[in-house]
Amino acid sequence: MEEEMTPQVIKIGMLFSPEIVAVPAEADADYSGPVMRDPVLVAKSVDALLAASGTIALEQSRVTTWNTHDTGCSLSSAITAELAKGAPLEGPAGRAQVWLHGAICAADDRAIGGGHGPVHHFHGYWP
Repeated sequence: MEEEMTPQVIKIGMLFSPEIVAVPAEADADYSGPVMRDPVLVAKSVDALLAASGTIALEQSRVTTWNTHDTGCSLSSAITAELAKGAPLEGPAGRAQVWLHGAICAADDRAIGGGHGPVHHFHGYWP
């Protein structure tokens, strides 16, 4: 017997501009469940995460590195994983951002691929 799967969170990928961010925000205004919009656009420009209540500041020191591939998807996935634990957005967003900063800092210790390499997702477990 096949079990019906109900989505717990809707994830919307990286959006190009604040004007485009507003389109799905208006379209899902009647939706009562959680929606995760990829934070890449906002994080690069103002270090803030979009939330229903406004923005949540995600401040951390900048890291000089070429290894920034997958930062947006990693951050949104980490926030989603933390949200699954049931906490309000501010706590999970902060914990995910601290984890990602560590993953970016540790990425230079790895030589993976060429050009912009990935962040070190397992930095806490695999030095």
